[in-house]
Formats: sequence, structure tokens, C-alpha cells
Amino acid sequence: MHYYLAPWAWNTTEAEPFWERPRPDLNLGGSDLRSLPEQGPPPGGGVGFFVLTDRPATDPSDWLYLGPDLAGALSLAQLRDAEGLVSAPGQFSSSVLLDCGVELLTQMADPEGVLRVRPLMPTRDGIMEWHLPGNSVVWRERFSPVRHPRVIEMEQGNYRAIRAAALRGEMGPGRGGPPDRDFHRRYLQVLVEKYGLPFERFILAGLPRETPLPHGTTLNDTFNRANQAPLGTSSDGWAWSQIEGSNSQVAGNVAEPPGDTTQSRSRAQSDLAGNDHYAQLGSVNFANAGATVHLIGTLARYQPSGATPDFYQGRIGARSTPAPLRFVDLFKRVSNTFTQLGSTISVTLLGNDVILTQANGSTITCDFNAVTQITQSDSAVVSGTRTGVLLRTGTGVAADAIADNFQAADLAAAGVTYPRLERGIRGLNRGLAVGMR
Repeated sequence: MHYYLAPWAWNTTEAEPFWERPRPDLNLGGSDLRSLPEQGPPPGGGVGFFVLTDRPATDPSDWLYLGPDLAGALSLAQLRDAEGLVSAPGQFSSSVLLDCGVELLTQMADPEGVLRVRPLMPTRDGIMEWHLPGNSVVWRERFSPVRHPRVIEMEQGNYRAIRAAALRGEMGPGRGGPPDRDFHRRYLQVLVEKYGLPFERFILAGLPRETPLPHGTTLNDTFNRANQAPLGTSSDGWAWSQIEGSNSQVAGNVAEPPGDTTQSRSRAQSDLAGNDHYAQLGSVNFANAGATVHLIGTLARYQPSGATPDFYQGRIGARSTPAPLRFVDLFKRVSNTFTQLGSTISVTLLGNDVILTQANGSTITCDFNAVTQITQSDSAVVSGTRTGVLLRTGTGVAADAIADNFQAADLAAAGVTYPRLERGIRGLNRGLAVGMR
């Protein structure tokens, strides 16, 4: 393997252009090291940390070669050049390539995502991990509030935003009921379960110390109802909202795209309790794949407002060109701009296929028929408690791309286990927090 810092490439071959890894013939993918503003439309900016199977005949002038070994040491010149490319001058404390990457994604990261990349976030099991294509997991350790303070800063900001949205009546309308103006307190309970810390740790100064409330959410839709467009009210009683493209529809007790070639996205207008969750569509079937692509997908961390919200999106596709003709892929959208995460994976469609998109901390995955096809580490979209679906037919015939049996649910939390010393520190902090109420 060979490791590079390099700019992302702008791809305009699809109806929705996107940033992709440069030299996809050699490049397995990598990690996005851009700030949020740099992830917007061209000219964009910033770089990715990419894994290549071979070196190009000549390295492009705006690429920085970092060597063939994650455990290798960078020269002083490489170190200074790398610091400049990731907006971290003079900040690396190690010259080892892997250590530099971990530092950038943890201690040096920016929770706001304005100056540089956002920090890695732990999974629901309390594990910090960094996935790299061609290597699987290159770094993993248990979350510690002492070693990973940026994580707590991020969660504090997330809670503040969720609380504001709940008080505006934008969260948790649920199964036909009124907005849940206590939703932020249920969200707070998810944080307590995940991190095993007193709830006060997640509340910024100046906000009231509101205690957590119980939570529990799974969303289902069988689409067994009268034909209609848009998707209407789910079999669970919550509503779909048509967000982008022409109206998707229910026909013959399945979900279909509109009878044109727009990419139609619908959002489940009921909030899950936390940011770590999955969204799944089953019984995916394609017919008459034409020159333009059929697409069916699921969306995780779908933002609750805006005309073009941020999200993660896993897709199944069928097309006549280019190869692979039957595939799954994974994208994120930030500032109305798509970035492909990882590579496009060839699959065999069996009929009644299942697509699942999961966000678990910074570990983002796309599963096809219960097998994980793509795993990426990314922290651009760190919050979002809604989910959704993507439906598109390339032929303009709605029945050529159908899906059924939508489900979305929070991931169960095993919780963080702390060493004895940290448990003592946590106990002291809890006592101080209680005294501040």
C-alpha cells in the first residue's frame, strides 16, 4: 500500500455531481480530512488521506507522498508539508505516520469543523476506531473523557442544537401526535447510556440542568395501504415527507419512485432517540435497467429541516454503463454537496435484496443482504435523528425500481467501561455536578 495526502476530484458523470477519490483505478479510498466549508461545492479545498495499491508513474504536483508504511517515520520536510495541507502548522508531536493521523483525528480536530476536520466519535460500544480501506481498522482504543475531550465538546454542541430544535417544536412528532418538546431529555438519556457519564457533562454552561427521560424508538413501514403519492402515513402511524425530487408513491403495497427520472428523497418524520442508528429497505427489485441508472437507498442522520439536508446515504444501483453494472456505494452530503466514501462495490442482485445504511459514531457502513460492503470513518455529519429513503428509476417507469419493508432503529448501547482511576475521577465529577444543581 502507498499513502498520500491529495485533493479530492470533482465527478460530473451523475445527475448529482460529487467529490470522489482521485485516480480511482489505483485508489481504494481513505479518510476525509477537510473542514466543513472545504466539503462544499467547487472549488472546495483541503485533502484526503488516501490508500493506493500502486504509485502513479508520476506523482501529481499537488499530492504529498507519505510512504508505504503506516508505522514508518515521516521526514521533517514531509511533516511540515503535511501540517500545511491539513491546516495544523507545527502541531504534530510524532513523526510516525499512523500517530500523526490519530492526532489529527482526535486531539487536533475541530468540533465545529470550521478550521479542520471534526474529531472521530466513539461507537455505541464506546470504541474510538479509524478504518482505512485495504487495512480494515488501523487504530482502536476505548473512549476516555480524559484522552478524548473533543468528543465531549462535540456532544455538548449536539445537545444544545437538539434542545433548541425540540423547544421550537421540530422534534419527535412521532405517530401522528404533537411535537415532543421534551425530546432533548430523551436524547440526553442516550448520551448517558453511551458514555456512562453524569448527564450534566453534556450540558453547556448557561443551559438549564434538565434531567434525562426514558426513550425507545423503532420505525417500520410495510407500505400496505391504498395507492397514493407521496408516500403518506406509514403502517406505524408516522408520516413521510417528500423532500427532494418528484413524489415517490405507494402502488400495489410497495414503494416506487416517481414516473420520471428524478432522484426522489423522502424523510421519515419521526425522530429516533439518538445519532447512532440504521435505516433499511428490503425487497428491492429492478427491471429493465436502461442507459441511466436505477437507484434505491436509505439515509441515516437525515437532518430534520432545510431543502437539501445533510445525511449519509447507501445505495443499490443498476445501470448499463459504466462497470460495475450492479453495485452498492456510500455517500455523504454536506452543504448540498456529495462526497463518495470509499469505492463502488460490484454485487449480484438476487431479487428481494436489502440495503442498510448505518451510522455508529464515526463508523459509517453500507450493508447489502446483511453483509457489510463498505466501512468508512467519517465525522462530517455527527448528528441527525431522522432517516429516509432514495428512489429513482432510470427508465421513467416507476415499477422498474421498487422496494418494501422500511425499518429504522437506534443501535443498542453497551456503554463505556472505564478503568478504576477514571471511575474515581468520574465519581468526583458527578459529586461536583450534583453540588452545582
